[in-house]
Parts: sequence; structure tokens; C-alpha cells
Amino acid sequence: MDFNKNLNTQTYISLVFKIISLGIPVISIPITLNILNKYDYGIWVTITSFLQWFNMLDFGIGLGLRNKLTELISKKKFDEGKKLIGATYLTSFLIFSILFIILYTTVFYVDTQKLFNISKYNLEELNYIISITLMSFCLNFTFKLINNLYYATQKPSINIIINTVTQVTTLAFLLLISKQKDDYVNLKNVTYIFAITPIVILFAFNILFFYQNKMLRFSFTQIKIKYAKSSLSLGVNFLVIQLSVVFLSSLIPVMISKYIGFETTTEYNIITKYLNAIQSLVFIVINPYWSAVTHKYKLNELSWIKKSYFKVYKFSILGCLLISMTSFLFPFIIPLFINIEITTSTLIWVTIYISVFTFTQPSMTFINGIGRIKNQVILSFLIILLTFPCSILLIKTNIFGIGAILICPILFRIIKSFFAHKELKLVYNGINS
Repeated sequence: MDFNKNLNTQTYISLVFKIISLGIPVISIPITLNILNKYDYGIWVTITSFLQWFNMLDFGIGLGLRNKLTELISKKKFDEGKKLIGATYLTSFLIFSILFIILYTTVFYVDTQKLFNISKYNLEELNYIISITLMSFCLNFTFKLINNLYYATQKPSINIIINTVTQVTTLAFLLLISKQKDDYVNLKNVTYIFAITPIVILFAFNILFFYQNKMLRFSFTQIKIKYAKSSLSLGVNFLVIQLSVVFLSSLIPVMISKYIGFETTTEYNIITKYLNAIQSLVFIVINPYWSAVTHKYKLNELSWIKKSYFKVYKFSILGCLLISMTSFLFPFIIPLFINIEITTSTLIWVTIYISVFTFTQPSMTFINGIGRIKNQVILSFLIILLTFPCSILLIKTNIFGIGAILICPILFRIIKSFFAHKELKLVYNGINS
């Protein structure tokens, strides 16, 4: 199939499945709130957000694999591709097995009640819930490499299908548990549902991929870690960028819970889930360009990169407008589904936060696809070092409310996008840096 035609087809398929999945949070959030309550739901969001440090972080292994494998496939070097995949899977399994053992042991030496400011559950119950969630995240580290394999083979729509299947299955279990007796309606059983479901589905799609792509099917007897060196060297840079992303996504809900309150954490989570529905549609169109840009850059088709970049930016602007419209209608729509009060200041700040990240996504995606990310790495270090202390200073002013926690991520994102845009201009004008 023609490259551009395949890219468009993958986008259309992704949009269809994403639209199908958009209604799922509308149903699952009220059910989860009904199973738990606003306070317990806030606890669940806080714990899972904290563990996103480990769920989203793959030490750059996945992103390094994505770029390097795309390059090998574009040059039809399938034997090297098989060796790379096998070595990356082994490396991932070893790293995260060690990580799980360390974190699992650490949980029982930390006062998690004090860490998360939770008094409702005793230490034993809380540690058990955290351990189950942690086990799920660590197992997902290796299985979710499949996402990067589908990106590298220019089939990003499969990743949306995986996500949709996971959401539908999780919703089915939530509906089932909501009909049970009170003994089954608790935080522990909700944890089981969210922990086990993605593992099973990701494992199934791993088997499907290698069944359908025999030219990339590696042999366990020929796996050697040294073949992962090329992707790991690039992955180290992506690791720093990942750290900054994970740091922000984990830090924000935790800081809201600790300095503002669990109720505001619930508001933040609900608003982001609904507005992310619009943002995700934009990202569905943008994200396939990452591997597409890698492919075209290796073939030196710079004019295609320039044309696609400006086309995608127009779509991100449209996405920001839709997010703003959705936010305006939010106070009228949400009461139809959830009996919860959302404060205006929280809604405004979260809308600005999500809009900025949506508008700047094209520059981030294209520069990552090309792999010229030196400036992004430096800025990511600064984000990790400065966000927390700067946010604490703003919180102490008692002026901005939740905005005190969101202002720094917003400003840093704008700065990163500015430098990425400058780098991209050098690229599609054929200037090396």
C-alpha cells in the first residue's frame, strides 16, 4: 500500500476505535465512583498516579526500539530487526524484574499512610493494594513493547484497538462487580480489575503480532543483549525526556492531594479524563507521524516532513478550539452523568494546561521522530529539577489555587516546543546542527 494512503487509513481506523472508546469513561467513572466514593476514588487516583513513575517509564527502551526498528524496516534489514526485538525484550524483562523486587521490598519499609496522607485504611491493607498495582505495572513494562512494534511497522491503529479492548473489558468487570453484594464492592477488587485486565490483553496482542509478522519473529535461543545497544544508546536520551513527562504526570495529582485536598484531586482527574477525550483525537492524528517522520528522514525526504508538519499543526489548533468549547459546556454536561461539584478555577486551569500540551504536540512528535533531541534532554533535566520547588513557592502565595501546581508545567512545555520548532526548521531546510 502507498505510504501516505496507509498513513491516512491507519488514522481513520484509529479515529473510529477512539470514538467508540470515548463513551467508556463517561460510563466507567460514575460506576467507579459508585463502587468506591469520592474519597476512595481520590486515594485510587493518587496511588496510581504515583506509580505512573514506573508505568510510563521504560528507561527509553521502547522509544529507542521504535526509532531504530523503523529505520531497519525502512532499509529492509529484517534479520537485524529480529535480533534487535529479541534483545530489547530480554533487556526489558531483566531490568523490570529487578525493579519490581526492589520496589516490592521498599513498600514494606515505607510508611505509605503518611506518604499519601491516608488514614482510612490500615498500613497492611494499603501496602497490599499498592503491591498488586505495582506488580501489574512491572509486568506491563515488557508486554507493552508491542506498542512500539506496531508503530515501527506503520500500524499505529492496532494500539488504539488494544486500548479500546482493554477499556471495554475493564468496564465489563466494573459493571459486574457493581451488581454484587457490598463485600465485593471495595477498593481491593477495583485494584484487581485495573491490574489484571491490561496484562492479559497485552500478552494476547504480543502473540498475535509475531504470528502475523514472521519476518520479525525472534528466536529465544539466539537472543543476545548486545544487539540492543543501538536502541539503548538513543533510548538513554529518551529516558530523560520520559522522566520529565512521568515526573509531571505523577507529581501533579500527588501535590494536589497533599497541598489542596483529595476532593480537588478527584475534580482534576475527572476534568482531565473528559478533556483528554478531545486531546486524544488530536494525538491519534499526530502520533503516527513519529515513525512516519523517522522513515522519511532516513530516506532524506525533507519536503514531506515540512509539508506534514504544518498540516498537523493546523489540526492541533482545531483541537485546542474543541477543548475550549468542551470546557465551556462542562458545567452543563457533567451533572447529567456525575453528581459532583466542579469548581470554576480548577476547570479553567486544567483547560489551559491540556490546551497548551495539545497545541505543542506536533513539534514534540516530529523532533522525536527525527531523533535530534539534545535541547529536549537539557530542558527535561531543568523540568525535573525546578518544577517542584517553583510550585511550592507559588502555593505559598495562596493566590493561584490549583494553578500554582500547573503554571510551571505549562511554561516549561512552551519553552520545549519553541526549541523543538527551531530545530525542525533546520531539519526541513536541510541544515545540520
